[in-house]
Amino acid sequence: MRRNPRTKYVGVYAIRHVPTGAMYVGGSTDITGRYTHHRYNLRRGTHKSRPLQNLWTARGESEFEFTNAPAVVVER
Repeated sequence: MRRNPRTKYVGVYAIRHVPTGAMYVGGSTDITGRYTHHRYNLRRGTHKSRPLQNLWTARGESEFEFTNAPAVVVER
């Protein structure tokens, strides 16, 4: 039995440090998957963006928000 594939959203997203407004901006054909991947790496201390990782480590996850531009749904 095959499970239903999740909807993939295409677009631009940002990881923003709320107190300072500092942002990491990216684009993806699967925003949900990218969000999960970024959060996983940030929590492990292995994110590719050292400035973002340093701020996340110093200030904590609760000071960040993940936002995205209006989404486009990819039909399969």
